[in-house]
Amino acid sequence: MSQATAELPFDMRAFLTRPYPATFTTLRRDGTPHVTPVRFAFVASTGLAQVTTRAKARKARNAAAGCPAVRGTPAGPAGRRP
Repeated sequence: MSQATAELPFDMRAFLTRPYPATFTTLRRDGTPHVTPVRFAFVASTGLAQVTTRAKARKARNAAAGCPAVRGTPAGPAGRRP
């Protein structure tokens, strides 16, 4: 488990291990946000979340282009955040 993950409260770590949807936001070339729903897998050993997508998807292209604002926001049941 990474140090950053170990510092997360237990309930947050438990939340992140469940398959709740999240939003993933990247910026387009013109600077406008592209927000899309995703599912993610949280890897406690690295403290990272992995998002699965197609290589040609807009979110993947934006991230690969070095998008300066890649952000994820998890949503719990009924869209509630932890």
